[in-house]
Amino acid sequence: MADLLDRIMRLWMDPPVDDEAAVAAFRELYADPVPVNGEPMSAADLLARARALHRAYDGLRHELVKEVGRTRHAGRRLPDARQAHRSAEHPAG
Repeated sequence: MADLLDRIMRLWMDPPVDDEAAVAAFRELYADPVPVNGEPMSAADLLARARALHRAYDGLRHELVKEVGRTRHAGRRLPDARQAHRSAEHPAG
């Protein structure tokens, strides 16, 4: 069986195209609803957030930031918004 963190990160990086299958995949890994920042989010909400990330950013990737014993901390590396803003203000050429 794949490591739980690997399954979670894979789902966030490449959710199934079919919405019903994607919501089911989130339900396999998360409580429905799951508290996020103190607010309940459904599996459908998680899918919407994953899809929004992919619409907002090109080249999403993730990496393991820290592992202490059996506890892992994962983080997303997103394009630097400040750099993207600077590039838009001062296009090359």
